[in-house]
Formats: sequence, C-alpha cells, structure tokens
Amino acid sequence: MADKLFNTCKLEAAFDCRFHTKETYQLYCKDCHDFVCFECLGELHDKHKLCRLQDAEEDIRNQIGISFTKNENCIKSIQEFSDIIDKNMRQLTIDEGLIEHQIRTNAEQMKEQISLHEKYLLSELHTMFQNFKISSKDLTTRVENLQSDVTKFDVDKLPEINLEEMINVLSELKACTLACDKMKKYQRPNFNTDIKCGNEMFDVDVYESMNISSMVRVSVSTQTDDPDDSDTEDEWFDAENDMDEDSIEKSSDDMKNDNLLHVYKLNKEIGHIKKICPISRTDAWILADQQLYKMVNKSLEDTIHVDDVDDVVVLKGECVLILRNNSRIIMELLQNRRLVRFANVGTDDMLPFCFCNSIDDTLTIYLISKSRGKYGYRNCFLQLNQEGIVKVKMDRTVLNFEKPYLMLDVQSNVCLLYEKYSKKFHYIHLLKATNNTCEMIKSFKGIFGDDPSEHFECQGMCTDNTSVFVTDIRHQSVFVLNKDLEYRKCVVNARHGLDKPTAIAIFNDHLWIADGDQVFIAELNNING
Repeated sequence: MADKLFNTCKLEAAFDCRFHTKETYQLYCKDCHDFVCFECLGELHDKHKLCRLQDAEEDIRNQIGISFTKNENCIKSIQEFSDIIDKNMRQLTIDEGLIEHQIRTNAEQMKEQISLHEKYLLSELHTMFQNFKISSKDLTTRVENLQSDVTKFDVDKLPEINLEEMINVLSELKACTLACDKMKKYQRPNFNTDIKCGNEMFDVDVYESMNISSMVRVSVSTQTDDPDDSDTEDEWFDAENDMDEDSIEKSSDDMKNDNLLHVYKLNKEIGHIKKICPISRTDAWILADQQLYKMVNKSLEDTIHVDDVDDVVVLKGECVLILRNNSRIIMELLQNRRLVRFANVGTDDMLPFCFCNSIDDTLTIYLISKSRGKYGYRNCFLQLNQEGIVKVKMDRTVLNFEKPYLMLDVQSNVCLLYEKYSKKFHYIHLLKATNNTCEMIKSFKGIFGDDPSEHFECQGMCTDNTSVFVTDIRHQSVFVLNKDLEYRKCVVNARHGLDKPTAIAIFNDHLWIADGDQVFIAELNNING
C-alpha cells in the first residue's frame, strides 16, 4: 500500500507541511483528520488509514462542516487564540520589565560596591604616601638642623668644641647619609590598583527566580622596604613602621560581605562540591565530582589527590580516610599521597555507603544491604576507633532500599540525609542507638512553604555538636535545627550573597559554605547573634 501511495500524483497547488518545511502535503489521514507529507507518514501516521490528497475532498468538507457547526467550536477556538496571544504578550512585557529592573538594581549595587572599593583604595593609597611624605619632611628638617650645626663648626677650634656636640653631628650625618643613599635607589611602591568584577554571572530565569550575582574583588598590597636594610640606623625613616599591617596587604580573598561573610573565589573549576573538610583557617579537603582536592592557603592545588571517592572524613592529626561504595575497604591517604588500608568493613552483600566522625573521632560507617530479606533490607552501622578497630555494631532494618547522601554524628546520634525518589529533593532522619539497633526518632523534610517536602533541596549539613546546620538550594539559605531536628532560624541567605549553597562544615567556630565556584566563611558568633 505504501508503494501505491508514494506513486500518487500531486495536486496542482502545493501545500507546505507545517512540520517539515521542505515537504508538501501529499496524503490525508482519515484517522487523525490531518494532512500528511512523506516525512510525516513514517513519523506520525504509522498503520493509519490514508488516502491521496486529491481523493480526500469529501472527508475534508465533512471535517470543515463539523468544525464550524459543532457549537461554533472552531470560531471560539480562534477567538481564544487571540486572547492567549494577548495574555502572553502582556506577560512578556511584565517579565521583561521585572528582569530589566533586577538588572538595573544589581548593576547599581555593583556600581556602589565598585565606588566603595575605589574610595577604599584611594584612602589606602593616600595614607601610605602621606606617611612617606611625613617621613621625608622629617628628614628634611633633620638635614636642615644638621646643616645649621655643621656651619657652626670651625676646624681651627675643634679642641674647644664640646664632645657631645661632635657625637650628635656625626650620628646625624651617618643617619642622613644612609637615608639619602636609600632615596637614590628609589623604586615606586607596589600597589595593586585592580578593582575587578571577576567571573560575573548574570543568571536570569524567567520561569523561576530572577537573580544576578557577581563578585567584586579588590586586591591591595604594598612593598616599601628592602629587607636587607631593615636593621640599619635609618629605621626612623621607614614608613612601614608607622603603618597598620592591615593597610599594607589586603587581598580579594579577604573581602567581606556585609561584615558577615568572607568570600573566597576558587582558582579552578572542580564541579559540584559534595563535601568540604577544613583543617585550618585557610586549608581544607574538598570532595567534588568524586575527586578529592586540597585547598592550601585559600588556593586549590593542581593535583587531584584521589579519584573515585564517594565520601571522605578527616580525623585529628589530618588523618584522611577515603570511602568508596564499590569497595569493602576504608583507605587512608598518607601525606605522600599513597593510599593504604585503614579498615576492612562490609561483606559481598553489604557495602559501605557513607561515614562520619564524632567529636572524639569515633568513626561511624553505614553499610547497606544489596538484597531484601523477609522483613526488608537489613543494614547496619559500624563504629570504629582511630586505629580502625570495630567497637560497636548496630542493625537497622528498612522496608525500602534507601541510599543516604550524607551522614552526621550529633551527640552520639546519627543524622542521615536522603535523596527522595526524584533525586532532587531531600529529607533527614535522626537515628538513635538502642540495644544494638538503630531506630529513627525524628525526621525533617523542610520548613518553607505549604508543602515543604516538595521544595527542600539540601546537599550539605554539619553540626557544632548542639545544633544541625543545613543548606537549602531552592531557598538559597543556610538554617539551623536543634538536636531534635526542629527548625530554629535562618542564619545566611541570598541577601548575604548565597546562590546555590551545597556542602557546609564547621571548623574552629567558623562556618564554611561551598557555593558554586566560591567558598563563604562566617564566624558562628556573628551569624548566631
């Protein structure tokens, strides 16, 4: 039948296919009451009843009659088309205005930040050079005084001159000579004049929230003294001694957001950050896209330390432990980047999925069974000491196969962050150990909106051992729960610059927040106050 249809002759007038611009209608589908080109035939009308277009006159007339006589449906539909188009145009105009307003607002904020940093830089510059000029004026005065003292000296009357006067003149002569010799080697002081808006991201989403985020970075550093001359007699002339250390070196890494957050821009793209483990004020281990990186002095090292990593824990003494879902062995990363065995855990049917450490470095590992028993999946928790020796084993039976995303120790209880079926939203369970079993006692599924569980997108949680801090990507927030997972308050949000907060951690009373290609750090006292 298909061969016969392909051999049909065309109408004198050609009608372009609305789906395939290079094709014309050749056939008519009696099932769909629609016109068909040869491309449509194979894509949309397989096994349908077809006829040649020139043989479909009766069907076409019948279809027209039905469309215009059935309660005037066709006419009403055409009228609705105009209403829909008008409504869409009005909405487009409104959205365009809203987005334009957002752009202008953010641009003004950026200009304001740039203006503030310009004033700051100029103030630092003027302060620095004013100190130089003051020192130069002091030197001028001393040279004039020295010149006046020297003119009083008469070589023929040296024995009559007081010894103290001669000592003062010689000492001043030495000091002025050294200072002027240094001036002869004058080099312009180093001063970073950059006011950068680096890697600005203008994200405008018509369908969701309108957001424009940017980073204004300012770097100021000065270098005025030759270190080899730091111990000479002319120390009184060094302007550095009269300046505050904070005015000598300022980095873009130390820029504050509303005096609450320090913002650090990552120096390379590493993908989605799942976990961050600070080890000092400036250093941290970062797990991103199953690769382990190290941040040293606020800068990522070029080397990927370990691949295929599903979870990482850092114990005291910077003992870095690696967990892989496809392995029964917890590995330890040595300082020479060698991986060695730390502990054997799991069985062929039960593999480690995530782990965490307590405040005393007790290591808790969650093992998940791959097969379902009569009463469900029989999972278990193992608790190990710092030597990798198993101390406690606790069972947990669940009806469904649940994969936790993160794990957290909260006052000897366990917090598990799960992905929902959509892998977009999350929920948290708090488990308590009783009689060698682990049972859920509390649950948290979000707090914002009418149906929080369908909007809670969390990819990070940490604890100060009294409260639980969690991120919420959709609401661009970090909020605090008490030990029973009850909401307390929001401590950081989009007003402070957050965009898509993921991993978080606490170290030495500082909260670290990973957000895209930057890291925010805030003092807990500032955000909890």
